[in-house]
Amino acid sequence: MTITNISLSQLHVLAAVAEETSFSRAAVRLGMTQSGASQAIGGLEAVLGVKLFVRGKDGVTPSEIGRGVLRDARDAVRAIERMQQSCSAAKGTLSGNLRIGCVPSAAARLLPQLLARYRRLHPGVKLSLLEGSDHEVLQWVETGIIEIGLTSETSAATRAQLVMQDDFLLLTGRKHMLAKRRHVDLRDIAKENFLMSGSGCERSIRQIFAAAKATPHVVLTVRDTSALVEMVAQGLGITMMPELAIPPNDRRLSRIPIVPAGKRQLFAVMRQSTPLSPALGAFAGLLQGRKRRSAHVQ
Repeated sequence: MTITNISLSQLHVLAAVAEETSFSRAAVRLGMTQSGASQAIGGLEAVLGVKLFVRGKDGVTPSEIGRGVLRDARDAVRAIERMQQSCSAAKGTLSGNLRIGCVPSAAARLLPQLLARYRRLHPGVKLSLLEGSDHEVLQWVETGIIEIGLTSETSAATRAQLVMQDDFLLLTGRKHMLAKRRHVDLRDIAKENFLMSGSGCERSIRQIFAAAKATPHVVLTVRDTSALVEMVAQGLGITMMPELAIPPNDRRLSRIPIVPAGKRQLFAVMRQSTPLSPALGAFAGLLQGRKRRSAHVQ
């Protein structure tokens, strides 16, 4: 077997099927027929001599050996993309793909301005954005699904660049008894109905309560941030969120500093073992520039 027996298109199909857990959805995403996607994987399995996917009730998932092949396939695709990008950069332009992952608050409040500027500077780069919890974004970086993620979680397999930090605030409806407080001691709200964020902040929130020697009375866990905000506004309970995640102009809400204070750090996370492509390097540079401007303003 030689490398010429494996095509770049087969590797793209392999990654798409793994991410979509479906041959049909992967085919739609890649603009090909389902039979074409199946044939690409069948040809790859024939060359490698192994089964790359298993079928289950939740769709198709990589086999044990398939997971290892998938990691190598993503690395190979990234290496080819970096080579193409480096050649374009040498001619004065950036091209290729950049896959970004982020938590919902960054998608809504931090990224739009940055992505607009990036597009103006580098219109030849195709941007893709995935939104998920802090842990999901970290996993996507570690497995090579995305090149860079904005998340509060880091790991030994990644390198992290601090982008910003913001305060956790108590969020209540305007008619809540705590709404007009200048600050709130977390021990005073232990019996209040607490709506826990399920989008990735739960661990940080529980650590903040533990530092105050208090435990929240969690009555509901809500993953969707907008749904969580709406429930607070309707008086179903109170919650705690990073300031960046709170809608800035919603007058139905009261934002109250907490005691002891708690901060959320947001990092730009990249895989430790992967060299920066020109497109990724340019984006990381914009994030670093934003951090310097924010520090100067403060």
